Amino acid sequence: METAYDLFKKLLVVMADIDRILDEKSKVIDSKRNEILDKKIDSLELEMFELKNKLKSIKLK
Repeated sequence: METAYDLFKKLLVVMADIDRILDEKSKVIDSKRNEILDKKIDSLELEMFELKNKLKSIKLK
């Protein structure tokens, strides 16, 4: 079972990955590479929202 701490750590990693890819995307000129980076960002954003929803559903005792 994943703890809230584990989920939050994963969320931070995903957010850092998105930031890194956005930085890389800002330096890319090739449209094909830009499209690939967009797909990676979309995938990571989906994962980020799933993690956020899991964290929201956790009830504290």
